[in-house]
Amino acid sequence: MQNHFTLIKDLPQLKRHSDLFDTRFVHTNNLSVAFNQMKPGASVPPHEHTQETIDIVLMGELEMTIDGETFVAPAGAVIKVGPNVRHAAKAITDCRVVNIFYPMREDFMEQD
Repeated sequence: MQNHFTLIKDLPQLKRHSDLFDTRFVHTNNLSVAFNQMKPGASVPPHEHTQETIDIVLMGELEMTIDGETFVAPAGAVIKVGPNVRHAAKAITDCRVVNIFYPMREDFMEQD
C-alpha cells in the first residue's frame, strides 16, 4: 500500500554544505515539492533549471533575484520562476519557503 501521509520532519533531507539550510522534499510522478527552513544569510547562488517553479514564502523575508531583477519577498509572497530562467535567493530573516517544481527534480530524487 502506498504511503499517502507523512510529516515534513520525516521527509528525506536535501544534502547541502551549509548549516543555514534544512530542506526536505517529496515527489509525485510529475512534480517535486521542497520545504525549506533558512537562517539569515542562507543563499542559493544564481542558477537555472528546466523545471518551472512556484515559491511560496510562508515566514520571514526572502531576497529573490530573477532574470536580473531583485526584490524582497515577504511572508505570503508567491513567486513564479519560468523554466531556464536564471534566479537566486537569500534569506534576510529566518524563512520558511515551499518550492513546487514541475516537472519533478530528478536530481533531488537521487539524494533519497
